[in-house]
Amino acid sequence: MTANLGTGRTALIEHARRTGAPIGRAKAEEWVKAIPLNTWELDPVLTSPRLTRALEHWQRMAEDGLCPRHGDLFLPDLAEAVENAFMVELQAESTREGRDDYRCVYMGKELVELVGVDNTGQLVSECMPPLFVDQYNAINRLVRCWRRPIRGHGTFEAWQGMDNVRFESLVMPWSEDGEVVTRLFTCLEFSPGS
Repeated sequence: MTANLGTGRTALIEHARRTGAPIGRAKAEEWVKAIPLNTWELDPVLTSPRLTRALEHWQRMAEDGLCPRHGDLFLPDLAEAVENAFMVELQAESTREGRDDYRCVYMGKELVELVGVDNTGQLVSECMPPLFVDQYNAINRLVRCWRRPIRGHGTFEAWQGMDNVRFESLVMPWSEDGEVVTRLFTCLEFSPGS
């Protein structure tokens, strides 16, 4: 069993290395404009105090410009930000269509209550409508290659009819070794829509 886990992890790291080559600012700006829904920003200026604290924690863990290691992440350090959050991990195998897929490895209690389901253990491609799969793939690819957090904001208008809910989002990359990003941790703050 241990050999299989090690082999699977090696395959994941190699896939992440092949599909997550670092990009510079010009390419990141091009990619962020192509995200299909809502507004996404490369330089997070957050309005939520709890998301700001989560970003500051990520920045403290980033050593010498390297991406923090997910093995060093201790969820209680992020305090209340983990309740409206989820973490996904890149899968070693692409989908039949040749796209990356991600498995949800953590979902916060308040987020589960809001959406009505705990997607922990599921692939994003299994639990999200196609438009959102495309959006998450674009966001995740950007953050994996940019290797820095990004901010998103908007509504869930196109998803489950939740146009009355506004969100602010912080998507943070977490690496295996400071460079190869395999996990993404998204913290959300919700407020009533206008």
